[in-house]
Amino acid sequence: MSSFVLDTSALVAILRNEKGADQVKDRLHGALVSSVTLSEVLCKTIDKGGSLEMARAMLSSLPLETVPFDDEQAAIAASIHESTLGRVIAFADRACLALALSRQLPILTSDRQWKKLKLNLQVECFR
Repeated sequence: MSSFVLDTSALVAILRNEKGADQVKDRLHGALVSSVTLSEVLCKTIDKGGSLEMARAMLSSLPLETVPFDDEQAAIAASIHESTLGRVIAFADRACLALALSRQLPILTSDRQWKKLKLNLQVECFR
């Protein structure tokens, strides 16, 4: 049974052993991550000079489930875009939010701005 959807900041915190990584690790078992989020984490690793292969190996060792981005999530992400016009919310963020909304699960992030979004969604910050 999954308990959280993880956003990019949560996975990056683990990979880089950043502040809050232990809080994320405590909630990993059964957590979900969007395939779009996974791609963003890998891109951020490459941008910082990290190895794609090492990042993939580390991520695959974590007890979480990667969920493919599907038609339902695409429609939810578009509705988030529509309801938040005027705010810059990146596509990867909307994909993560869409997964949480589609599964009716809370999201674990470091982005406190997500708490201000008018979405029927529980947002928990790990730092």
